[in-house]
Amino acid sequence: MGYSKETLMIHSVESFLTEEEMEIILKEINQLEGYNNGYYEAGKGNRSVHTIDGYSVKDTVAVYEPKGRIEITELPNSVVELLNKAFIRNIDNINISYPSVKSPDCWIYLEYGEGQYITPHIDYAHNLERPENPKITGINILLNSEFEGAEFYVQTTGSLDIWDSTEDFTVKNKANNSSPWFEEMKKTKWTVSQQKGTAIFYGTQMIHGTNSVKNGRVKKIVGFLK
Repeated sequence: MGYSKETLMIHSVESFLTEEEMEIILKEINQLEGYNNGYYEAGKGNRSVHTIDGYSVKDTVAVYEPKGRIEITELPNSVVELLNKAFIRNIDNINISYPSVKSPDCWIYLEYGEGQYITPHIDYAHNLERPENPKITGINILLNSEFEGAEFYVQTTGSLDIWDSTEDFTVKNKANNSSPWFEEMKKTKWTVSQQKGTAIFYGTQMIHGTNSVKNGRVKKIVGFLK
């Protein structure tokens, strides 16, 4: 199955969220039971937002977030409603680069502490639960500024090793650090200077990751649009 070139696009919408909206989100997250006792640490309770065929959850987390992170997939309804409204408010701008996007697929809260990061990888457009409705782009919204480091980046490559098919723009499976071919493949890194409240969009066939946090904690909302 081929995918639209939209899955290879990058874009940004500045002031995607207002100061008030970000304050509401962080307040709601801070009030979640288990937020401060490690319940939402990646891999805890055999849970992770990532999967790798043949890998345990523990080993999958070691590939993607080797120093750990917080990930919350079930957000309060009030936060989901707020994010959905922000999406609708910004849909015309989003459609400049992603004309196929109609709605959010999911919203996830992430938090990284000192030394934590996510390794480069591709999320993929295919949607196992809804194969007729592929994910077009990822979205990354920065909620705070009290940290150093943690820059989001995308990577590009001229290597043909990344492609399963160049005719229908389909990238190869297991494009993450569990694959020696991916880890060894030469890439060029494009680092983002992202402001609080800005949404960064990266097509679901784009390589992306983050630098490690130098100090403080970085808080963000990520998700997919379809």
